[in-house]
Amino acid sequence: MQGEAWMEIKPEPAKPFIIESGDMEVTVLGTDFNLKAYPSGPTRLSLVNGAVKASVDGKEVILKPGQQATLQNGALQTGQFDELETTSWRQGKYYFQQTSLKEIAAIIERAYNLKTIFDDPTIATQTFSGMLNQQRPVKVFLENLHSTTAINYYFDNNGSLHIQ
Repeated sequence: MQGEAWMEIKPEPAKPFIIESGDMEVTVLGTDFNLKAYPSGPTRLSLVNGAVKASVDGKEVILKPGQQATLQNGALQTGQFDELETTSWRQGKYYFQQTSLKEIAAIIERAYNLKTIFDDPTIATQTFSGMLNQQRPVKVFLENLHSTTAINYYFDNNGSLHIQ
């Protein structure tokens, strides 16, 4: 799997439900969970209800509700996650907590089908907190970003978003 998906799977021990995402294999044990696996970032498996098992290179971890497994640079780590922040994309809302502008730009590209270009690549690493509501025009988010930071933006003749 590549992308992001919310899944609700009923347990069926005789027929295990297995998802492969890059180097991570997820065995579903009857659960509600979110799996985020875009090529530009880490793979995140976030468990809301039930149980799932994540496997990477022979290392296995069984998650409990409220836990998240993150695969980044070949390392599998577990921790807690914010359910609202993780699953709000299903309602078109994206919450950011010290998230890089590069990650936010990737979400804008997916949510609005809008090519994003950094005129100054060094600002891509700056981090921000806030919320993007996909039910509103992207300009609303960009104006809020501009009014609270030194970030500027414009749209070129091809409709691409430039961030500077």
